[in-house]
Amino acid sequence: MTQTEQLVEFQNGVATTTSLQVAETFGKRHENVLKAIDNIIQKGLVNINETLKSKAMAYFELSEYINEQNHQTYRMYKMNQKGFTLLAGGFTDKKFMEYKVRFVEQFDAMQHYIQEQQQTQFFAPETVEQQIKREQLAIAKQNSDNAKSREVRSWLKLTKNNPDAVNMAAPKVMSLLLGMPEERLHIEPQINYLYTAGDIGKMLGLEAYDIGSIAQRLDLKATREEGSNRYTKNVSVKDYTGEISSKWLYSQKGFKAIADYLDNK
Repeated sequence: MTQTEQLVEFQNGVATTTSLQVAETFGKRHENVLKAIDNIIQKGLVNINETLKSKAMAYFELSEYINEQNHQTYRMYKMNQKGFTLLAGGFTDKKFMEYKVRFVEQFDAMQHYIQEQQQTQFFAPETVEQQIKREQLAIAKQNSDNAKSREVRSWLKLTKNNPDAVNMAAPKVMSLLLGMPEERLHIEPQINYLYTAGDIGKMLGLEAYDIGSIAQRLDLKATREEGSNRYTKNVSVKDYTGEISSKWLYSQKGFKAIADYLDNK
């Protein structure tokens, strides 16, 4: 990691980092960082005061990213400085201390920049040191904006000539462009069932039967009464002889759940 590597960025007016950035910087597997955060949320916060628990839960925000190799979406966490502090407290190896300090320094610098932007009174002329600091913070903000722009372009590239992908990506792009969490956009996404078990099997190197078994194991399949859920939909199809049979179709979330299961095996 270089001295100038950007570790912290703006997210809805708050200095944040991501589980991906933490994994890359500390040389850890992303799935292990995700498990560490899951443990904080699901186990570490269970028995604390409800008011404190509510505040601590807000330190972490579940999000998604696009894998550059397979263009699939996977989960990640965004976190503020307090969330990072809780997470990094579990990294006890001495070799991690330098990385922790660099994160903390960038969080402090970004927070200072945010506070400066919120102030409306006039300031005395800048010293050379203040000017350098301001320019460094401006560069950090530009890097943050560039990262956001790259993410938008990645989503737009994924949607090319694919109407179903457009529906999936639209809330992500709008959230990034408006600087607003997806849940505040009040967009009710339409569920598109894009894949058969055979389609998923080809992408993941398995037989359709194996995909169906994994979906059953993960309880992804809708019940007979439901007919469909956010993961699967059961449809009736007629073959060339006129015989009717049922087929399971999977949404993007269904595909992702199966891919995540296989990644974590």
